[in-house]
Amino acid sequence: MFRNYIDQHRLVGAVDSRLDAASPALHPHRPQLRRLLLSWLPTMALGTRTIAEGRDPQWARDRSSQGERLYRLGAEGELAARRLASDLLFDVERLVMIGADDAHPFRARAARALRGMPHWTALTDWNDWEGPPEDLSQRLGLSQILLAADAADRRRGEDARHASPARLTAGRLTGRRTTTLGEVLALGREARNCLSKHGAARESIAAGHDVWALRDGPTLVALIEVGADGVVRQLRGPRNGTRFTGYLLDIVQFCTAVGFKVGMGIEIKLADLMPAPLQVTDDAGLDLARLIRGVAR
Repeated sequence: MFRNYIDQHRLVGAVDSRLDAASPALHPHRPQLRRLLLSWLPTMALGTRTIAEGRDPQWARDRSSQGERLYRLGAEGELAARRLASDLLFDVERLVMIGADDAHPFRARAARALRGMPHWTALTDWNDWEGPPEDLSQRLGLSQILLAADAADRRRGEDARHASPARLTAGRLTGRRTTTLGEVLALGREARNCLSKHGAARESIAAGHDVWALRDGPTLVALIEVGADGVVRQLRGPRNGTRFTGYLLDIVQFCTAVGFKVGMGIEIKLADLMPAPLQVTDDAGLDLARLIRGVAR
């Protein structure tokens, strides 16, 4: 529903103030953006319904007397309009940046979307009960384009190497270091843990961690995240498991042979060191660091 504002000047001022403060990258698109915002902001839930008063313009009093619905934006509505305009302009700027990136897989689609800006229309596939989104980018479908662009961009860097290959064997276990984002993601999917998500995998790489897969033949036994200082930061089994029955001594042997240090706080179960008949179910656990020399303090 389009809202006819008695104080339309507030809406115009909100739009112009945001365009004046916008990035230089948006300057070529200013006329189209101004028309877009002035056309679509009145469809948002801004302002309050009212009737014209004596101090209002004659056109407003005439339309009010004819029963037409009128709205007053007010100071709070103007502030909300500025926020919505800023959010949309930020997303359009991202679209401009993608369209200018020759290597971006969504470059062509971003350029087409920018050329079609005068014809942007609202999506209609929202939930009838909840109504249309309160975010203008979502309502116009821009958020969906950017999400797809981000997903494509994440896949673009999956083959870039951040570490050199390494393969080490100690006892029954062979450890292999992952070398690319794609390998970390694949290992996370195999282990069914958080490293299967781009965010967690990128965060681990950005922190300077090496991710090692410890296997007994084809069997994935454990994942180890090792910091740049050689200290084990995470030790997890498949599905983020913390039990390594039958393999804990092998993990200790591997870390010792490779020279990994283990920080306090990586808890293991003492029962995993014992033969099955001697295991207990109420094991309080202990730090793996206590079993390995070179403990990080």
